[in-house]
Amino acid sequence: MAAAAETLPNLRGISTLLIEDNVDFRDAMETILQLCGARTIPVSSISEARASLETGPPDIIVSDLVLPDGTGADFMDWLRDLPSQKGGAVAVVAVTAFPHYFPAVKTRGFAAYLVKPVDLSDLCWTVASILGRGSRATSAPAP
Repeated sequence: MAAAAETLPNLRGISTLLIEDNVDFRDAMETILQLCGARTIPVSSISEARASLETGPPDIIVSDLVLPDGTGADFMDWLRDLPSQKGGAVAVVAVTAFPHYFPAVKTRGFAAYLVKPVDLSDLCWTVASILGRGSRATSAPAP
């Protein structure tokens, strides 16, 4: 008997800023979020993320913690200094292959964290849970 296909959350109307320098992983995250209905804004660096925020804040940000021009924690510090209407209060999900960065996640106020390799359905459910669009027991809150 074949396993039932997993139902993914409905993220229609949600804009997601994806900050990830690995093109293949960024494309995979973008694809799954779009399958859930989210609009995605993919960028590969902190400087590109900052520039994208000039047009208005997204509903949520998913950020790698190790980027070519800084860390996700550095970006979070910069973001939290912005006024709310410019993105200062947007929830951020940390994604990393380096779990030793989690102390920075804990003190910087990330809404959740995911360890690479990320189960892409977990990404969608984590975003949904943070934004009040449903939840699944495997969504990982920040430590």
